[in-house]
Amino acid sequence: MSHSSSTILRIAQISDTHIGDTHAFVQGIDVRNNFLRVLKTVKEETVDLLVFSGDLAAYQGERGAYQFIAEAMRDYELPWCCISGNHDITSEMVKGLNLTPPIKNDSYYYQLKIKERSLFFLDSSPGVVSTSQLLWFKEEASCIKEDVLLFVHHPPCLCHHRFMDAHYSMRNRDEVQKTLNEVENLHHIFTGHYHADMIVLMGDKNVYVTPSTQMQLDCDSVDFKIASLQPAWRLIEWAKDSLKTSVHFL
Repeated sequence: MSHSSSTILRIAQISDTHIGDTHAFVQGIDVRNNFLRVLKTVKEETVDLLVFSGDLAAYQGERGAYQFIAEAMRDYELPWCCISGNHDITSEMVKGLNLTPPIKNDSYYYQLKIKERSLFFLDSSPGVVSTSQLLWFKEEASCIKEDVLLFVHHPPCLCHHRFMDAHYSMRNRDEVQKTLNEVENLHHIFTGHYHADMIVLMGDKNVYVTPSTQMQLDCDSVDFKIASLQPAWRLIEWAKDSLKTSVHFL
């Protein structure tokens, strides 16, 4: 079935930029240049929304990281939004990027409606998604007849990534899975965190892990091992009755 461009919601997802406080390389990688290269590519696409899905900062919410991103986004004319990752300090991110809506219950979570489609964004920056967020999401999604999309930094399930599953997986994933599985109009969940390109089936829901603009990790290694230095981003094309997504490496 063909769809007119007006009915397709096109979303770019950029994840795990790990921008440092200064122009110095992070783990030997020019993360600022990688970010700018990916952003330039996204600008050449016709997207309705750009999502930064966490770990914008390199280590622990460096203010210089958010200042750099804010400056880079100054002339970006289309809608964009953020969620927080475990290397972000949410209050610094919201302040540095002048984000709305405000933080509530010590978390940064919200809903957007674009082209009559509903998107939800949860905060997993502490390594968990709070119960208050889960209750809010379940209640809000139940008021919507159509399918919804969800963005959250940590995958809500194990992903067959030996290093990340063992050391940095979402800590309350059982609670999160229970709630998400009760949301019948949720079928697609977009995440980052694992520095890899993966699709994992969680019940009847697809969990998409989006690779990093910094570097990618070896999924088969039990230790921290870089698999590639290629930065990447994800394109999501969401029609009324279908969804397509593709990952683009530079």
